Amino acid sequence: MKGLLRDAEVLHVDASGLRVPGKWHWLPVASTDRLTSYEVHAKRGHEAMDDAGILGACTGTAVPDHWKPSCKYDACAHALCHAHHLRELHCIDTQYPQSWAKDMAALLLAIQAAVQATPAPAMRLAPPEREACETRYDEVVQSGFAAHPTPVSPPESERRKRGRPKQPPAVN
Repeated sequence: MKGLLRDAEVLHVDASGLRVPGKWHWLPVASTDRLTSYEVHAKRGHEAMDDAGILGACTGTAVPDHWKPSCKYDACAHALCHAHHLRELHCIDTQYPQSWAKDMAALLLAIQAAVQATPAPAMRLAPPEREACETRYDEVVQSGFAAHPTPVSPPESERRKRGRPKQPPAVN
């Protein structure tokens, strides 16, 4: 089964936590519309994914959640999960009332509906429609940036921690 998952055109990957006799473990998951592999591992990240033996050898398109280690495998193409985007945009809209987040969610759903309405086997937008979507996407992203201007770093003498200042989830 792992070979079928590695060779899948589109492979969805995610990880969840679970308790195994009192200790926290991770459950890397790889799936297609017909196959699913679960692996229990004591660690999260590359070690768990490598030990599961699927994502590292995936040759199709991997669709992870927004967790960066999932996107570091070179043998496959990468796409981000639409459901995760919508969930995070809903969170931003409800916890940090941000109008751009609601606008982006509406735009993504409109693009999805437009693509699904195109005749098979193309299932893609014509160039003028795609360009209009890209323009609108850029406008919404810019409105998000406008809502969160880049903060000015305090002088080095006033910094308490190394690295960049922590950003709120809406900025990230």
